[in-house]
Amino acid sequence: MQIQLDKIGPEGLEVAQELESTWLNEVLGTQAPFAATGPGALNLQVSRAGEVVYLYGRLAVQVSAKCARCLEKVELAMDVPVEVALFPRGDEPEAGVDGELSADDMGVALYDNMEINLEGVIRDEIYLELPMNALCSEECSGLCEQCGVNLNAQECSCPKAADMRWSALKDISIN
Repeated sequence: MQIQLDKIGPEGLEVAQELESTWLNEVLGTQAPFAATGPGALNLQVSRAGEVVYLYGRLAVQVSAKCARCLEKVELAMDVPVEVALFPRGDEPEAGVDGELSADDMGVALYDNMEINLEGVIRDEIYLELPMNALCSEECSGLCEQCGVNLNAQECSCPKAADMRWSALKDISIN
């Protein structure tokens, strides 16, 4: 998905496109823990100030992953805001003295040869909005450490092991 800079007029350019789930899965990567479960939608307003291009809009996608606690499938509907400034490679803003990213650096991307490849922008915006650990619910009980049964679906009969973090306290006597 490419945008030629010479196609961006003084009034800007509107991009409204459906994103097929197979394309989204290619963009996310075959080894990604998240997979698109349906088509997405990209709605952008593209404007240009000299060589700097600004993208504003929204990206809607549906992805699935395994719950980090119980390993059941989790569906996530995401409505991602997109606010990105694109600079020609070589003319990007200077990095901070310590090399750390500032809040202003998070919405910066690069383009080459007067052409913007939206694939990388879309991937970055999705990954920035994904949770570190997808959960089916905040109350998820997870799996039994001994038998592996999903504790959300049933109770197990495993003896409850003592929490080893407290084991140093078992020999303390208070008189």
